[in-house]
Amino acid sequence: MVPIAIVGWVTAYAILCVIFRGQLRSPERGAAERVAVPMLSPPARQFLGLMVVALGCYPALSYAEVRCGQSLPRRRRWACGCAGETASPLRRDWLPRYRGDTDFPVLHLHDRYRLRNVGLVDRITELYSAATNSAAQVVVIGISSALGSALLNNHPMAILNALAIRNLPDGTQDLVLAALIGGDLGPRLLPLGSLAGLLWLDQLRREGTKISVAHFILVGLPVTIPTLALSLFILVLGMGDF
Repeated sequence: MVPIAIVGWVTAYAILCVIFRGQLRSPERGAAERVAVPMLSPPARQFLGLMVVALGCYPALSYAEVRCGQSLPRRRRWACGCAGETASPLRRDWLPRYRGDTDFPVLHLHDRYRLRNVGLVDRITELYSAATNSAAQVVVIGISSALGSALLNNHPMAILNALAIRNLPDGTQDLVLAALIGGDLGPRLLPLGSLAGLLWLDQLRREGTKISVAHFILVGLPVTIPTLALSLFILVLGMGDF
């Protein structure tokens, strides 16, 4: 994934430089005033520390070959989850401040299991199975994951992909990586594709800067399509099936 990530970064950066070349060459750019970065509040520092610990656990547990979640009995998993949520300082200091401001699009994250129950996972599995070879399957999964992430949000799409790829007779790591690439790049197509994007747009709106959906799409499309194509191309090359 390292070469794919590097190519994706370089491609996205180059396209963004072309799109915003007028602003970047503007003489006012060099005369912009420096804005003092505010100090992090105690809840923000607590959140940052919690995220560092949580994200650091994944590579540590993977290196130790520990199966997260499924290696524990169900009762213990529930106990660990409840204990972590209760002990987290965010529960009393940070989350209540934003609970009343949650936008409706965020709530659709809870609909992923409803989509499975109506047969969407079976339809996705059939779509992936229809590919004629492994290279075509990678391309189909990557594009479908990008479109699904843009429409449904990357988190529910990741879960749907996990269920669909698990049903494939030859669910290899390359298929998982294709789903990961599409799920990471797809949210650039629509604001609804990422919870982080929704929070970013909402915070900008609170600060007086409004970014329309049309402008988001006009920037996201030319950045996402070439980046996705090159990333999947390199993945296929690494498979040796091209």
